[in-house]
Amino acid sequence: MLADTRAAAGAGNLSLAALVESGALVRVPRRRFRPVPAWRPPDFMEPEEVWIISTSHLSPESVVDVESVLRAVQPDNVVVELCRSWQELGSWYT
Repeated sequence: MLADTRAAAGAGNLSLAALVESGALVRVPRRRFRPVPAWRPPDFMEPEEVWIISTSHLSPESVVDVESVLRAVQPDNVVVELCRSWQELGSWYT
């Protein structure tokens, strides 16, 4: 998977290359997904790829990293995972 991520990130994008080499950025191509569950609607389309970036919720560097990935990848969708401890901070993310 690392080779796929390196190739997709491209040698020309140094910020993405650094994230890939540090292990903070991984690309998962569709061929690595499991089969679509039967409960999905028949017209459901799996994405061609999923990019996963490791972040620290309070790190300014993480903000820069995420912005770099968003600019380079230009995804159709973005999913943000927050741990349960962040639920206590309010509903600002719901």
